[in-house]
Amino acid sequence: MSILRNPTKAEVHALLREHEFLRVLQDANGDVYVWPGALADHGSMAEHLNLDVKAKNRGRLFGPEDIEDYRELFRDDGGD
Repeated sequence: MSILRNPTKAEVHALLREHEFLRVLQDANGDVYVWPGALADHGSMAEHLNLDVKAKNRGRLFGPEDIEDYRELFRDDGGD
């Protein structure tokens, strides 16, 4: 399973080119996990990663425009 931890915007764009949508979780430490949405739901992934996350720390990305809504979750990689 392809799970990205604290991905750059470029890494997320690359996944979005290959998958219909992505899912996002943020843990209590602020780390962000992104994966192809069809592979696992948020609950299953949180369990797989042994994370305790709240509903507000979950999201979906359907296209590049959604990344701007999550910009605070991604580290700065100097570009898109």
